[in-house]
Amino acid sequence: MLDYYSRLRTIYRVGLRLTIRWIFLFLQSLGIHVVPNHFHEPVPDTRYLSDKLWEQPTEHVGIDLNEREQLALLTAFVSAYRDEYNSFPREAADTTHPYDYYVNNGMFGAVDGEILYCIIRHFKPRRVF
Repeated sequence: MLDYYSRLRTIYRVGLRLTIRWIFLFLQSLGIHVVPNHFHEPVPDTRYLSDKLWEQPTEHVGIDLNEREQLALLTAFVSAYRDEYNSFPREAADTTHPYDYYVNNGMFGAVDGEILYCIIRHFKPRRVF
């Protein structure tokens, strides 16, 4: 009898794992990403966060966002590199190679690509990871 229940538990666990995997993949295909509710996960359980958290601006203790300098750098980027990043291909059909960057790629769009391009052109790092 014990062997019967042991097998039943194994079948249940395997079935549950397969079902969870199928649900996860199905939700992923819909653009919904589910993460476990666990203290190791970087996404907090928002049910336990106070509503006041979202109503008040946060104080970034120990962090200087340098907003004025950031805006000045963005202004410098626009004046120096606008013509270059405006010439980026917009669609995949506008590229010459299948792995070339194009703006409407759905993953790393206009703002991300343009800012990264400007940062690389402006600061000229020896290596980019």
